[in-house]
Amino acid sequence: MRLLQLGPGDELTLTEDLKCDLPPYAILSHTWGGEDDEVNFQEIIEKTGKNKPGYQKVVFCGKQARTDRLYYFWVDTCCIDKARCAELHESIISMFAWYQGAKICYVYLADISRDECDSSEISRATWLPAFRRSKWFARGWTLQELLAPASVRFFDQYGSPLGDKAFLKQQVCDITGIAETALLGAPLANFKVSERYEWARSRQTTREEDWAYSLQGIFGVIFTPNYGEGRANAVRRLVNATKEALLNVEMQSFIIDAVGHRQVISPLLLDIAFLETLSLFDEAKAQAEHMVSTFFAFLRRLLWSIPFPIRALRKLEKELDMNCGTLRGVIASEKKIALDLQQNEENGQETLKKLKTAQDFIEGQMRVSTYKVDAQARTLEEIEILKQYIEHTKLEVKDVEDEQQQDEEYAKLKEQVPKLFEECRQLRQTLELTIDQLIAQRTETDNKVSKLEAKQEEAERIRREWESKTVWQKIGAWIDWLLSLWI
Repeated sequence: MRLLQLGPGDELTLTEDLKCDLPPYAILSHTWGGEDDEVNFQEIIEKTGKNKPGYQKVVFCGKQARTDRLYYFWVDTCCIDKARCAELHESIISMFAWYQGAKICYVYLADISRDECDSSEISRATWLPAFRRSKWFARGWTLQELLAPASVRFFDQYGSPLGDKAFLKQQVCDITGIAETALLGAPLANFKVSERYEWARSRQTTREEDWAYSLQGIFGVIFTPNYGEGRANAVRRLVNATKEALLNVEMQSFIIDAVGHRQVISPLLLDIAFLETLSLFDEAKAQAEHMVSTFFAFLRRLLWSIPFPIRALRKLEKELDMNCGTLRGVIASEKKIALDLQQNEENGQETLKKLKTAQDFIEGQMRVSTYKVDAQARTLEEIEILKQYIEHTKLEVKDVEDEQQQDEEYAKLKEQVPKLFEECRQLRQTLELTIDQLIAQRTETDNKVSKLEAKQEEAERIRREWESKTVWQKIGAWIDWLLSLWI
């Protein structure tokens, strides 16, 4: 058992693990907050956690113990190294003895504030309703913390005293249902185990198995904690251990009356039977509550789910109507697209026919131009022959009597020859340019014809694919097209 000491500046220190010769110490009883609100063992070692709300409870216990001339105190949140399972189990088993060995137990009621009390002298009429409502009386572990210590004092969250359990015995007995003699320190063995079971019956614990583990000291039994076994198994082990302990006290099941030799069932066995009955009843009640809660949860979900299919069907009906209207529009648009494709196909065929006609005309013009070029070439050849003839005639003109007339004709021909050469040259250039233009036009026309033929084939393929699709495939294609536009 490790004890705390409060040093200067509210500094907390832990003693070594004391096995025997414990000094006088005070002990704190309280309700736990969240895991992040309480100061743990490691934080005390590392001198941290002073900003946590639970630190003030520990400091309060230390200061109150010092006021009562006690220099050691124990708090369950930070005096147990919960990382060590063996130490945790030992602490659970020894908890009742530790509270029983404390000189004073301080009960810190965090849910009673100064606003519900008078400032200096606390009036019982003002804080008693809050005292009755305090959750400290509903927790499982606080039962042994109330019964085990000889002296128990109650304080509000500001450390103001409310009284001890002797002073408040009537109120505490009314709240808890505990017998007054048990509250004032009578041995618990004087009370039936079924009665002790009733004291704890309505209390709750954070971990369900702790409900049974917290009663070990009250029932005077010891069994190893086994978290994860569930409350029913833990209570069963508690009842079995209690029954075994009680049967060891009184081994005989029956008492023989000396006079009539009548067999009378021992009150101790009746108490054990009643305890088992109570535990089985609580187990059955818990199962029934679970079944009822499960049934009502199922019924609630069922009732909540009834309107949803109706609304969903109505919504689906509206969506189907909208989809039908949309599909009609899609079918109409698809028919229009098919007509447009057919019209484009007809226009393409018409254009192709025109291009073929133009191509035939160009080929005819090219043939005519080729014929003209050939004619011009022949003309040039004739001109060359004529030139040679003229040169030859110049030699023979001398033999002609009318030399002057031949000279004049020769001069005229000579004047006409350069002009004819120039005209031939220009005509040849024109023909060559015309041929190049016609070749370029023919190439361009061939490209256009190829493109139009490809477009015609693509349109024909699309038309065949479209005609082969079902209505749903057409609708899916239309929806994909709409999604592509939306994206």
